[in-house]
Amino acid sequence: GNPPPPRVPVEANTLPDFLTVPQAPDYCIAKLKKQFKENDTYFEAVKNQVEENKIASAYDVVYAKAAEICAAEQVDRLKALFNEYDVIQRDMEALAPEYSKETKHQILQWLRDDNFAKLSQFLVKEVMVS
Repeated sequence: GNPPPPRVPVEANTLPDFLTVPQAPDYCIAKLKKQFKENDTYFEAVKNQVEENKIASAYDVVYAKAAEICAAEQVDRLKALFNEYDVIQRDMEALAPEYSKETKHQILQWLRDDNFAKLSQFLVKEVMVS
């Protein structure tokens, strides 16, 4: 018989696929992740908005970067994708003011490092608490 499919840990399900599933390097999200990792100016720009709890502005920074490095139709798809996950933006807007600057830096650093295990654990823990 076939071996059973690997079990996906519950935590992984708290993060959208577009974050955790590796994508072709020419995909807009892959390009944005690369920028987030390697471009300190871009990372700081996002971080500064998040620090101020300006989540919508942080998204604007991402969209502006996307417009710079991705094809127009990719940017449209990105916006459509983020709209599908608008609950994430709403949650962040609701929760951001409750977290210390240190916590926000930690979360952004996990994102930057693709450390989804840590990110998931944090989210699961927070969801259990709230």
